Amino acid sequence: RKPEPGTFLLNRIRFNGGKTDTVANNLNEERFIMLAMFAVLPILAALILMVGLRWPATKAMPVAWACAVLGAMAGWGLDAGYVAAMSFHGLITAISVLIIVFGAILILYTLQYSGGMETIQYGMQQITGDRRVQAIIIGFMFAAFIEG
Repeated sequence: RKPEPGTFLLNRIRFNGGKTDTVANNLNEERFIMLAMFAVLPILAALILMVGLRWPATKAMPVAWACAVLGAMAGWGLDAGYVAAMSFHGLITAISVLIIVFGAILILYTLQYSGGMETIQYGMQQITGDRRVQAIIIGFMFAAFIEG
């Protein structure tokens, strides 16, 4: 019987009279190591290509994604439809993060061109000239902003 996609095979240990079968344990440990290697492969590919070979992310990340797809299908035994759905989910998540980043950059440029940054700097200088105290104030303000 083929395991369902995403099931963890270490839970399927045979028992002989209440004792764990050591052959099954050894096979499961080997399978665990192999699955871990398939999981680490895309990360290693991205690191080697970007850090070692100095590839740009636009070229290295599709190769890392292909390694992840091949590892998911060949190593973990996932269906192509499931891998495609998870890839689409990752794309949607990445787009939502990019929207936040681009929004922050837009606000920064708007503040710079409208003179808002100078107003904020002037206001901070009026409170205190000590940069350490300014950093503490900004930290407290940021924490209050995050807690909302």
